[in-house]
Amino acid sequence: MCGGFNPFGDKPISDKCAQYVTANGSNNTSVHQFAAEAAASGSVLSLPAGELQGVVGTLFKRDDYTYKADEISRLFLPDGRPEIQGFSASDDVDGYDYDTDLFVEGSVPLLAGHRWAQSLDVVLGYRWSDYASIGGVSSYK
Repeated sequence: MCGGFNPFGDKPISDKCAQYVTANGSNNTSVHQFAAEAAASGSVLSLPAGELQGVVGTLFKRDDYTYKADEISRLFLPDGRPEIQGFSASDDVDGYDYDTDLFVEGSVPLLAGHRWAQSLDVVLGYRWSDYASIGGVSSYK
């Protein structure tokens, strides 16, 4: 069928040979995300340099991942190498992760109305995230 086939030569190959040495395939990946967030913000109290501003809130986020491998990516040689080069050998994969966050943030005015500083604020924040895959994690700002 492919007698005399030379991939480095300058002679064309027959249609039968081209069909024999080629394969069509495609892997499909999809990622979906759902997120919902609620927060409340506003002035907490009055300080000499201005209003202390604050925010509290929560966030829920879920990520879904699906990978559908083409049948040709599931073909292996006896030594375990993939038969079709260029396709990573893989099974189908379905996965997800989700997290729930709680957060608080404040903007504290330190100085206001000076010739050398119109305003100087410090912003502080804390976030606790609870991931289904790894558990709770704290972060600071």
